[in-house]
Amino acid sequence: MMEFMREIFEWLVLAALAGLLILSIRVLWLSRSIKQYFVNRKYKVETLYEHDPLHQEETYAIRIFNNNVSDTRIVAVGYFYKDRTIDYYASYLKQIGSSPTSRVVIPSREAIKVTVDGTSLMEAIEVANAGKRRIKTLRCFVTDVFGMTTTIKARKLKKIIKRHKKEKTMGLKQAKKTRIKAAKKERKALRRQRRKDRLNRFKNRCHRALVKVKTSLRKSKRGM
Repeated sequence: MMEFMREIFEWLVLAALAGLLILSIRVLWLSRSIKQYFVNRKYKVETLYEHDPLHQEETYAIRIFNNNVSDTRIVAVGYFYKDRTIDYYASYLKQIGSSPTSRVVIPSREAIKVTVDGTSLMEAIEVANAGKRRIKTLRCFVTDVFGMTTTIKARKLKKIIKRHKKEKTMGLKQAKKTRIKAAKKERKALRRQRRKDRLNRFKNRCHRALVKVKTSLRKSKRGM
């Protein structure tokens, strides 16, 4: 009887431990969910890139998700590169048809998508690089009405820009080679034309000399 009670007690202890473990996991999951819901970081920011191979069009964008429990207003959005701020807030106001003095409101648990002009971004980076080839750290940012700024590293976009820069460099090199070949071809054609002109001038001189000789011979025959 005592052995039976001990076995039951052991099973009860194991069941209690298992229940306690399950309860702990459940509490941990709930606490993480609550923490994520009331997280201090207001925004989840990510960079987007789309390529349309049919029309050969590229689209850059910044997606901002309001991670807060209340609506928020933003006053700036764009990229940090070196000591420069590349702001697309005014551009976004034009995209949505708002006045330049408007404030963009992001409802709780919703997101907005800011389309970025890739050409202006590349130009701003090239100006900041001042002729240097290496692409430094590129950060995407969003600033709210209280001046709090959320930033992330735009690693994917940096890779795309590096690839485009490499393709552009290769294209410039190829264009330079094409120009050099065209210049060589033009110089060869010019040299051939000059040789041809010299030969024609020589033939003309010979022809005129021959005509003079023939004329002189005819005159001398008449005089005889």
